[in-house]
Amino acid sequence: MRTPILPTNLLALALVLHSTHGFAQGTCADLIINAVTYAAFNDTAIEVVAQAAEGSFFSYPAFHLVDAGGDTITREQVTFFGIGSNPQTHSSVLQPGQLLPPPSFTGTLVLTHQGMNGTETCTYPLSESLCPAEACTPFRVYFFNTGSVVNASFNWQITDVNGATVSNGTWDISTTTVQMDEEEVCLPAGDYTLRAQQTNGPTGSYRYGVTRNDGVTNGPWSLFFQSQPNLLPFRYFGPCIAGLNAITEMTDAAPIISVVDRSITVTTADGSGIGAVELYDATGRITHNSRTSSPQTMLDASARAAGPYLLRVAAPNGRIFTQRILIL
Repeated sequence: MRTPILPTNLLALALVLHSTHGFAQGTCADLIINAVTYAAFNDTAIEVVAQAAEGSFFSYPAFHLVDAGGDTITREQVTFFGIGSNPQTHSSVLQPGQLLPPPSFTGTLVLTHQGMNGTETCTYPLSESLCPAEACTPFRVYFFNTGSVVNASFNWQITDVNGATVSNGTWDISTTTVQMDEEEVCLPAGDYTLRAQQTNGPTGSYRYGVTRNDGVTNGPWSLFFQSQPNLLPFRYFGPCIAGLNAITEMTDAAPIISVVDRSITVTTADGSGIGAVELYDATGRITHNSRTSSPQTMLDASARAAGPYLLRVAAPNGRIFTQRILIL
């Protein structure tokens, strides 16, 4: 959908909001819905990508999805000050007792927002597929600086559950350009880890993450740490919940990791073999690498320097678990 959907509520408002520098409060006909799809990084949400017509604005918006029977399937908590003329992604979360709708959905998209006389409601009939036809739905890996303007470069790498690199690249920020860089990636749905490493430039206040639409508001993200490995595990669902975009659900539980008296213990929850165990120090250097088929293993940390470490467990079935630990 690249054109406005015909609304059933055509109340017109002419209020000009001082806080939006002359933008007029939008009417229902001013909302442009670009996409309604399954969320990229959350299997219990629907994403709505929308924007306002030029010169209009919707204050404190929230989207809800209602099925043909009148039941509210998903509901969004207000997280944005308003919808302007740029595309904006909203996450509408599945309600208790409800299931995500099938790809061919018939129902209503409801927008609530603050108007001149309080809360206003717009309803938009939907009868479409929540699975876009594209064979590959890309997402973006991004990096930006929230501190003083600097020149800096970073390497990024995405690995799959087997630790194999599936995509990589560089981020560059410069004092002569905006302090943000991003690259587009196209991967099948699955479990991945984004790794980031600084190659030059000063320390700073940095942040990195993944998103399908809005770089700083949608998707998993992390602060960039100067003194420890920067690993961001994420699960990518793609726009559909069936077929090639489906993820085979992992039923195994994460291993139990404990640090007591400078001894690190790793135990599987179901009694299966652990697999490979790796320990990284704060500089990202690997300090331990072992493999075991036992359900429990212990690492002697008595000779290790105090500080933060990253423990990585690669199970025999390909599932990867990471946990930050602190050795005192």
